[in-house]
Amino acid sequence: MLKALINYVLSKMEKENPFSGIFSLNIVALAFSDPAIEQHFTKERVDTSKPFIRLTCIIAILYYSAFLFLDVYLQSGILYQCIVIRGLVVSTTIYAIFKSYQDDFYKYVNRLLAFSVFCAGLGVLAIIAISQAPLTYLYYSGLIMVFIFAVFVNLKYQHSFLISVFTITIYNILLFVCVDMENLHIVVSNVFLISGALIFAVSSYYQEYYLRRSYVMTRCFEKEQQAKEFAEAANRAKTEFLTIMNHEFRTPLTTIRANSEMIDLEVFGSLAENQGQYKELAGHIKKSSMHLLELINQTLDIAKNNAGMLSVQEHAFDLVAMLQDSLSLMDGYEADKHIHLVFESTLTEAMFNGDEQRLKQAIVNLLSNAIKFSKTGQTVTVILERTDDGYAVMVRDEGAGIPDDDQEKIFRPFEQSRNAMTRKHDGTGLGLPFVKQITELHRGTVTLHSTLGKGTMVRVTLPVLRKVVL
Repeated sequence: MLKALINYVLSKMEKENPFSGIFSLNIVALAFSDPAIEQHFTKERVDTSKPFIRLTCIIAILYYSAFLFLDVYLQSGILYQCIVIRGLVVSTTIYAIFKSYQDDFYKYVNRLLAFSVFCAGLGVLAIIAISQAPLTYLYYSGLIMVFIFAVFVNLKYQHSFLISVFTITIYNILLFVCVDMENLHIVVSNVFLISGALIFAVSSYYQEYYLRRSYVMTRCFEKEQQAKEFAEAANRAKTEFLTIMNHEFRTPLTTIRANSEMIDLEVFGSLAENQGQYKELAGHIKKSSMHLLELINQTLDIAKNNAGMLSVQEHAFDLVAMLQDSLSLMDGYEADKHIHLVFESTLTEAMFNGDEQRLKQAIVNLLSNAIKFSKTGQTVTVILERTDDGYAVMVRDEGAGIPDDDQEKIFRPFEQSRNAMTRKHDGTGLGLPFVKQITELHRGTVTLHSTLGKGTMVRVTLPVLRKVVL
């Protein structure tokens, strides 16, 4: 019945209900259905309102203490008791202020402030109980100030309502048991207190309702903005990626076309008489076509992995032999720069169960990156170690290094390609993302350590569960 009534009132006040989906709200308990969202809302609400809560508590302490002047003139016979009562009440509020400086204040803020407010109400009732007629009725209005205190410290409406009910109930018990007050004053005070309690309970409800509504609207707006920014970034990344891929594809295709036309037109004379020159052109065609095929395969492999379709063909193989084969594949690639390729390992054999071809592709990618960004005469080292978890393969260069801000994003395909056009070296930015994906398919990890001006080391760890014990 209560839920239906609240729904009806809210439907008249709002054309659109913002509380849906993950932000669904129990309108009676005024709590989000998702505990994580409820906790986040409470923490954010408390964190932003801490200064106001402290200020309200300080004002309440000063106001509550100021009534001592009334006690001095009206209650001189029980002044000591009034001082003790007010001191106990003030101490609970001071304790609440002290606890507000703790990080976990949001976890118990409502219970603590509700206790402080309830103690303030009990303090007023205690003074009423020990006061002598006709001064008793002068103090009941202090309960209204207690209700106002409850509203200003942002108590949950349930706490405000319960405090009001208990306070008014105890007040009436005191009137019939130990306080001598005229019937008219009893009726007037009850009407006054009950009306005030209802007003403040309703105010607390709508105050909290609109705080939650504001929170949801803000979160929805932020999500829309994030989605918009993500879509714009994705579009920019796609455009730049396509531009780079266009450049990367065009380069080998231009070489293939140019050399093919030279052979077709026999620019060096008869094919039979100039086989050496034409064989060189055919070699250029083969090299460019292999490079083009590698680009296409990498792009398809990353797309397959993102779609969950990339798999590994496992078999037992020797990591030492695989790494040596990978180094031999780079012969000639490093010749122009006179890069020294070095293999270091104390192992003569390292049997591993995995996809040899995929892992070889990953190592070749690391080697080509290391050579590309190394200067003439520098050294690129491949290291293989046995670890407690399995094996570790490290590729280390002495190149320019990678800035700290870029070390995380270079493992993301499109993020790397965004600034590729401004780099000195050509590249799609697919190499390291491919290495990461192949390693993770083998349940391994990739870490990078780089220092500007000193070089980079990429460490690929392969887990022990895939190690083959002979």
